[in-house]
Amino acid sequence: MTPTFTGQDLFNLAYANLGGLSNAVSSDQLLAYLNRGKDAVWAILKANNDEYFLAMSQSTDSSADSYFGPLATDTREYTLPDDLREIKFIECLTSNYTDSEWVYKNATDPEFRATRRGATGNPSSTFNASTQFFYTIVDKDQFVMASYPPAAVVLTLWYIRALPDFEMSDTVDEILFPFNKLIAEYAAKRATLGTQDQAQFTAWSAEWKQSVIEAAQGSGPRNEADATFAIDFTGME
Repeated sequence: MTPTFTGQDLFNLAYANLGGLSNAVSSDQLLAYLNRGKDAVWAILKANNDEYFLAMSQSTDSSADSYFGPLATDTREYTLPDDLREIKFIECLTSNYTDSEWVYKNATDPEFRATRRGATGNPSSTFNASTQFFYTIVDKDQFVMASYPPAAVVLTLWYIRALPDFEMSDTVDEILFPFNKLIAEYAAKRATLGTQDQAQFTAWSAEWKQSVIEAAQGSGPRNEADATFAIDFTGME
């Protein structure tokens, strides 16, 4: 079981890292830097494609951040989950539509525009046996389809989730546990070196980024289910 820790626990770690400079930084400032450290870890792990933040939407609890409601045959615009930052894959588990394909298209794509115009003029024309549906993302949270849904289908969005900022009393997302000391270290450096010598902080940040990557590797790969075979000198497995 992954240990839990709070914003206060991270604050205490960062405060200890400040040493004799602790009186020069307010509690609010240090907490803000801790959240910047959290964001920095998120960005590094996302760029490293480790899928630490891969999540799945659900359609039953509308109060949860992961909620993405069922589609309706008369609606083409839907609100994405609150914590969604990037869609990785869409699947439909509704009977008779499990083979449907949901394809992202830029709003300027000619095929998206032609399909959207055709559906606007004749919505029922898209309720046929089509298995491919185009969508785009508008503004910060709008899932917009070119055609109307073929039925009241339920989609599962596989997506990269954001991590909300935390306060002192909040339990920090457990996915960050392997990186708690690094986040505290980042906050302390940002609070001191980042305000005194930005060039030196930038150089330090490059080394810190590598430490995050090494910590991710040291905690074990995200997937060990697939066997790995060595290829010998003949080129055969």
